[in-house]
Amino acid sequence: ICIIISFFFTCFSPATNISYKKEFSNGTDIPTWYVGDEWTYTADPVYFSGDTGSFSGTIENFKNKIIGVEDIIHNEIEYKAYEIEITGELSGEFSFEELSGDIVGEISGVSYRRVSDLAEIKTDITSTGVATILFIDRDYEMVHDSTFCPPMEIFDFPLNVDEHWEISTLSNSTGWYILEDLMAENYSDEYWLNATVE
Repeated sequence: ICIIISFFFTCFSPATNISYKKEFSNGTDIPTWYVGDEWTYTADPVYFSGDTGSFSGTIENFKNKIIGVEDIIHNEIEYKAYEIEITGELSGEFSFEELSGDIVGEISGVSYRRVSDLAEIKTDITSTGVATILFIDRDYEMVHDSTFCPPMEIFDFPLNVDEHWEISTLSNSTGWYILEDLMAENYSDEYWLNATVE
């Protein structure tokens, strides 16, 4: 579930805004975000399948709100970054190893995007709720932290129809999850994320 939420956030984070700032130095239009700007999505379907499990569901009221602009240090490099508050309501069906059932919960967290190009620097997500397995409700809680080095440049401005570009970054994920009376685990993962975006 934690990997699903992290992947979802990466793919569906805020991409546009009403106001734009012209960057005359490189001739591209980079969106300018302001404290208080917010975007709310409904994502349906949200789907993930991996070696140990799968998830199919929706995220309602998936809100991203700009709550600050900060200078942050990441891997000994200082960035000016948007601080984005994340909230949402998660529901769907999951399977994990021998377990399967329904899940209803909430997500919350914060993400940092580089002001100059909206590249994702790091995102911290928490989710809590109830998993129903064989008609028994069990509380769950998970924490998932992701960092990207270099920051993940999801967009290649200016954006043009049919344009393709490459994303390449070292993704580092850490966290833990608890499923009441069934499991409690910590995890960490590091891998190169290479993808083509259109």
